[in-house]
Amino acid sequence: MSYILDALKKNQIEETQTGVSLQPPRRGVPTWLAAGLVMVILINLGLVAWIYLSATEDEQQVATGPTNETLQPIPATETSAPAETATNPTPAAATATEPQTAAQRVPADSAPAPSPARPTPAPETREQQPAPAAAPPIALRDLPASERILYDGFSYSTHIYTDDPRLCAIVVNGQRLTAGDSFQGLKVIAITEVGVVFEENRRGQRRQIEVSVLEQWDSE
Repeated sequence: MSYILDALKKNQIEETQTGVSLQPPRRGVPTWLAAGLVMVILINLGLVAWIYLSATEDEQQVATGPTNETLQPIPATETSAPAETATNPTPAAATATEPQTAAQRVPADSAPAPSPARPTPAPETREQQPAPAAAPPIALRDLPASERILYDGFSYSTHIYTDDPRLCAIVVNGQRLTAGDSFQGLKVIAITEVGVVFEENRRGQRRQIEVSVLEQWDSE
């Protein structure tokens, strides 16, 4: 081992003296290779910038719409006829609008004032006159003999009287009668406690005659 160390030390001493190193010298990057790398980087940057600018121009065209070069002017002959018809109304339209304009020009102060509404007269209220009270029935015995002839031939066989008018009835000459029935030109008005009330019509005059059945039975 000592021999090897001695040999190394001698070699180092010789190298220091002569200035020559046993290590291989370092080689730098060739200039042509560096220039090529720079050119490639510059080309890539140019492509990226061109793509970015073209994209921004497309977005601006979409936002602003078509340019003036793409718009085609409309011929004047196509729009002249509608313009004339719009500006020159027909005589009928002009006459129809004249009253409106004249009415609009009238000031509000000169308009006639509305006439006051006349109060409607209240309807005259007529006092309702009470209906004349029906004359009380006349007893058959109070009539003269010439007027009792109509009732002389009546024969009363049954007389029924209750608090319910629907159950009241009388049998005259074998015929059962209740209130509202007619008999030989007479109308039964009511069945009373003592007999029956007839209504007769003589020469347009109506009157009620009360016949006492109990009195006739007592006289018999």
